Amino acid sequence: MVAGKTVCLRQLSRGNRALEVRFNRFLGHDKVTVDRIIESWSNSTGPAVEGRHVLAIQDTSEIHFNTTPQRRRGLGEIGKGNNHGVLLHPLLAVDADDGSCLGLLSGQIWTRAGRRTTSHDDRELSDKESQRWISTAVAARPLLTKAAAVTVLGDRESDIFALYASSAKQHFHVIARSMHDRKLADRSSLYEASDAMAAVDQRMIQLPARAARPARLAHLELRFGAIELARPQNKLLHHLPKSLPLAVVDVREINAETGIEPLHWRLLTSHEVTSIEDAWRIVQWYKQRWIIEQFFRILKTQEPQARRQSDRIRRSASQAGCDRRQGGRHHHPASAGPQWWSPAHSRGLRQRPNWRAHSPQPATRSREQATKEPTSAR
Repeated sequence: MVAGKTVCLRQLSRGNRALEVRFNRFLGHDKVTVDRIIESWSNSTGPAVEGRHVLAIQDTSEIHFNTTPQRRRGLGEIGKGNNHGVLLHPLLAVDADDGSCLGLLSGQIWTRAGRRTTSHDDRELSDKESQRWISTAVAARPLLTKAAAVTVLGDRESDIFALYASSAKQHFHVIARSMHDRKLADRSSLYEASDAMAAVDQRMIQLPARAARPARLAHLELRFGAIELARPQNKLLHHLPKSLPLAVVDVREINAETGIEPLHWRLLTSHEVTSIEDAWRIVQWYKQRWIIEQFFRILKTQEPQARRQSDRIRRSASQAGCDRRQGGRHHHPASAGPQWWSPAHSRGLRQRPNWRAHSPQPATRSREQATKEPTSAR
């Protein structure tokens, strides 16, 4: 699929009908499941991580299918609920020193199965979509035993107290961009504390291009310091420590050009940050998160016509899994709860996936989470 730059079975077979049928039967076999394919993603990644400091970068993206209400079996709501498809959450291994992509480690593919009536705050973490940020990292831990160090890295959605708490137990570090103005152990707030820190350095940092933003040089001002993060006031989190020692690295753009939204990252990390160089290193590592956005972009723009050839949702998911396994090795730099994908839900369906219809923005949270959650929710 990578060599041929397509996932269309007819094009891959180059007119060989027997080969096309064999591949089609392989994807349709009962033993070719999404779980088995996800498990195979990491076959070549384990040896590649040995002796390296690995950035385990995770994010979520939506896969949109053009469909009708009569042919929507097995698909769930995505986006704002006006589209249907599946969600993909991969964990990508990247070398912290040179930024090379080592391969995929683990992941999840799921659909949203309906509206939830229980409040988000009243549900256990295991009953929330946000659990994927923890379970995906934990699932990959056995593959990373020979790595010199592991840092799990995510965007604002991964700002979860339970993830920070699990890092020590699982023997990995965490870097996450802050989403919530959390309470600290001294009853002050995170944003209040970071704003009060003195600016200690400035640097010009190259920011890569994104969907609607060209690459540019940004003039960043640096602050950093140690904090003691308080546990959210939620009865379901009482089993977690009352507070956690972390570091915050605050970088904000100064002198941004007119019409450009200034960059501002508050990065929470379990790494010890005691010097200016330590702080800039955290910023540099967080910049590597854009590799997974490029990974999604490649998957969604490579031969979009080929995706329309998929004649079952099940086979589409299997092809996507195979393609992600290969792509990970070659690339260099609703309101509903999760229903884990079951091929039985979609046998015999003929769906047309539209992979270009959406830009590679992360499929973040369900509709009930689309509005800003209280800090206690996470």
